[in-house]
Amino acid sequence: MSVLRLSLLALALLAAPAAHANEDLSAFYDFSLKGSDKVSVGKEGKLTMRITPRNGYEVHKEPPARVSLTADAQVALSKAELKNADMRLEGPSAIFEVPFVAKAAGRAKVAAKVKFYLCNDKSCSPTETSGQAMVVVQ
Repeated sequence: MSVLRLSLLALALLAAPAAHANEDLSAFYDFSLKGSDKVSVGKEGKLTMRITPRNGYEVHKEPPARVSLTADAQVALSKAELKNADMRLEGPSAIFEVPFVAKAAGRAKVAAKVKFYLCNDKSCSPTETSGQAMVVVQ
């Protein structure tokens, strides 16, 4: 294979993910973020994020997945950044869990920004989603 053909092939492979970067894939997965219902001050609770693909798609475990979490002062997250090592696959779903400690009474908002790769048998596309959950600390 000539150097020109190899160069063109390399450029095509590098450009392929960019072609899907702006594609809206939200119809092909569900995302949920849930926290423990009620947690007493000083006790531990848990946040669970679940991505459930549909229509022949799957969450790919190999490309980097990233979760960035923020929370109000009433809760202290054990981690604010999650990666592939923190993800587990359960059937078709990808699940991230993070413990937190309830620090003060009140309603605490927790927000998540998630980046992952959604794939079918033809392509993989970088995908981003976000969500919020309320945790009641008593």
